[in-house]
Amino acid sequence: MTEQGLALVAVVVASVTVAGLCRWRGMSAALPLLGAGLLLSFLPGLVGSVPAPEAVLVLLLAPLVFALALETSYLELKGASRPILLLAVGLVVATTFTVAGVATWIDPSVPFAVACILGAVLAPTDAVAASTAGRSAGLPRRVLTILEGESLVNDGTALTLLRVAVLAAAAGTVSVGEVTSTLALSVLVGAGAGALAGSGVSFLLSRLDDQIVGNAAVLVTPFAVYLVAEHFRGSGLLGVAVAGVWIAHSGSSRARAEVRLTSTVVWAELAFLLEAVAFLFVGLEVRTTLDQLPNLEWTRYVAVVVAVVTVLVLTRALFVVLVRVVTPRHLRSGRRASVVVVWAGARGPVSALAAFSIPVLLQNGQPFPGRTEILAVTFGVVFLTLAISLTLGPLVRRLGFEADDESGAVGEARDRAAAAGLRRLDDLVAEARAEGMGVPDQLVDGLRRAVLLRRHIDRKEPALTETSRAWRTEMLAAERLELEMMRDEGGLADTVMRELQREIDIREASLRSSGGSEGASEHPR
Repeated sequence: MTEQGLALVAVVVASVTVAGLCRWRGMSAALPLLGAGLLLSFLPGLVGSVPAPEAVLVLLLAPLVFALALETSYLELKGASRPILLLAVGLVVATTFTVAGVATWIDPSVPFAVACILGAVLAPTDAVAASTAGRSAGLPRRVLTILEGESLVNDGTALTLLRVAVLAAAAGTVSVGEVTSTLALSVLVGAGAGALAGSGVSFLLSRLDDQIVGNAAVLVTPFAVYLVAEHFRGSGLLGVAVAGVWIAHSGSSRARAEVRLTSTVVWAELAFLLEAVAFLFVGLEVRTTLDQLPNLEWTRYVAVVVAVVTVLVLTRALFVVLVRVVTPRHLRSGRRASVVVVWAGARGPVSALAAFSIPVLLQNGQPFPGRTEILAVTFGVVFLTLAISLTLGPLVRRLGFEADDESGAVGEARDRAAAAGLRRLDDLVAEARAEGMGVPDQLVDGLRRAVLLRRHIDRKEPALTETSRAWRTEMLAAERLELEMMRDEGGLADTVMRELQREIDIREASLRSSGGSEGASEHPR
């Protein structure tokens, strides 16, 4: 194996180990992963053997954004579109220029275009950090939707501004028309590529019977969308977000059950792995970047990082107040929600990797001005804002938030779904008997009892739900053990045993996800 291959294996193994331990302990893995990466950077030969940051942007961030988009509701995003767009576009622009102004005030020798690069790099919030912290803290659904929607869209806005700022720093100037046209092209191409890919994959999933091919199509989607959109000067991450939301919305009714079942598991595992690798990768590059700073003064460095974070928080607070003012009263979030939105502004791997994408050299061969300083400040801001995000959970509890109580809606939905199933059963029986088919009463009664039992247990008897789930789990375990005994005795082929075992596994997964009896659940074809 090559040196680069060994380095990648080491990074992945370390990432999974640290993230797994944090998950086991029920704690956020972001800071431990950054620390692990920093420690690994002292190993000889590891730094410099990992892929280029531009490749990491595609390999890690594109599928990470896609994974989050697959869990996002289109209807909820639409309902909160005004605050999301204001935060994802307006706040990104405001943050870029505010940070640029402070940077030039701290060091007047810094060109304004270079300062805008720092502002654009630090403008987007971290989608994973916002979602994880919000869900674990029990935030109401609307507040979570605003935070996740902002993080999905603001990456594309920030990276587009970064592209413009880099051009301005390299050329010396850029016109307002160039900025407007670049931003418009980025949004239109990115959103268009995402919508085209999302509709195409959704149509494919509605026609495919092969879950392996269906899931393979979904797996390649974020990479294809990102590369195509970027090739045509669009926002790759915006395209990935649009495609993911589109597939999630249409796939809930058009894709086959097997594809949805396996896709959920696959993307949960991928998101866990990619998030861990992304954070560790950032930590891995910190020491090298700081070593490249000439005459590093730690006191001044820490002061600059704290000043920039303070500006980020204050700018976000002022903008959230502005959003409340321009939002109609009946659509406004409460003051407590606004406080949470202000505080949930952690930066993550997207900022660090965006900084890495700044060219090393200008076209004339000279070093790109301020690149190392931008990287160093970005790393400090990522560390400090992630540390601040650890206080989000206590803040939410102190403010007295309670997670949405959806038990009533769940019960009503189960009742209506069960009633629809029973009506359809009556229609099928009537149609079959009208055609002269013999329909055994035992079959009809068995199907009806399975629906009624599940409806009664899930809706009426919470204690019986736990008993039913425990008993059904034990029964399925006994079925699985019997199959293994038949295989070991030589009476059942491995291939047959695995197929039957898969049916049992699907029933058991259904039990755990629904929290009730799976009744007469049919096995997949």
